[in-house]
Amino acid sequence: MDPSFSIIATLVEAAKLAWRHGKLVLVLAIICSVPSVAGQCAAVEIVASSAALKGATAPPSPGYLQLLSLFTFVVIIVEMVVAVAMQAAILGILKTPATSERAWPVIRDSVRRYIWPLFILSLLLAIIAFLITVPFGFILGRVAFGATESSSYLVGFLSMLIAILYLVFAKYALADPLVVVENLNPLAALGRSWRMTRGRFGYVVGCYIFVGTGEYFLSQLAQYFEISSAVTWVNSVDAFINSVIACYWIFLAWVMYMRIKAAEAAG
Repeated sequence: MDPSFSIIATLVEAAKLAWRHGKLVLVLAIICSVPSVAGQCAAVEIVASSAALKGATAPPSPGYLQLLSLFTFVVIIVEMVVAVAMQAAILGILKTPATSERAWPVIRDSVRRYIWPLFILSLLLAIIAFLITVPFGFILGRVAFGATESSSYLVGFLSMLIAILYLVFAKYALADPLVVVENLNPLAALGRSWRMTRGRFGYVVGCYIFVGTGEYFLSQLAQYFEISSAVTWVNSVDAFINSVIACYWIFLAWVMYMRIKAAEAAG
């Protein structure tokens, strides 16, 4: 096996990169946690308002519910923009290493230049995942199990999982670094990522399975400590941990991109 495509070595290298940029990761994780916690607050308030409408307590005014819905929508958009800005910041500093004094200008320029291409890329990936997984899961479930509802849901879920894993996580795993490093537009980055990952499917998926499994167990651990649905300090810690993991995903994509690119250059 080519040592350049060792899954463990890739994960360790990404972890070292994240540690080396620990201050940046810490700042970005805190910033990204804010809209996440705000979204949790809105979710809790929506649940409480729904209970009030059913007669448990005094019902809220229609205007309040509309304002709450608008706030939730704004929070979702802000979360998306902040996440994309985080990608641009990390990939920018990896593309153009700088001293502590020069780090901020590099990050600022990278965010200004790449935030919208990366945002469009995120939307394209979401659209691709939806268009492929939903019809595929529905049709396969109906054909395979004679339109029984429970089995249709099961097969649809498994089909969705496989399609997202292959098309989005594996085949398009390098799209974000490609937008920043090679200055490609979102569509070109998707095509280039598809070609670069050809023959490296097991390597990319293996990396994602390792990290995804760890992320799953951490999320389960956080849920174990949540005593109620109210937003407590546990929710804030959970949001922070998720933001740190999101940063690690970016470092991982960078390391995979650099290793596959080096293999391409070597012929």
